[in-house]
Amino acid sequence: MGSRDAAVCGHLATDRSSSATPHAAEAGCFRVPPRTDVVPGYGHSINLAPNARDYCSAVSSWDLEEVGR
Repeated sequence: MGSRDAAVCGHLATDRSSSATPHAAEAGCFRVPPRTDVVPGYGHSINLAPNARDYCSAVSSWDLEEVGR
């Protein structure tokens, strides 16, 4: 998620300034704690972020770890 994503950040949502805060907020909702990654300084369209390569790498890594088993 993007750290400036108005759909999931803001006054009524969890702080998304780092990957640690959404992880702490969401971990209790899952049987296995989720892996969270935040694209700093970007909003909802993280595929268009200048550092989208980092996001895509995180998604690919998760896919190999969780789905590719």
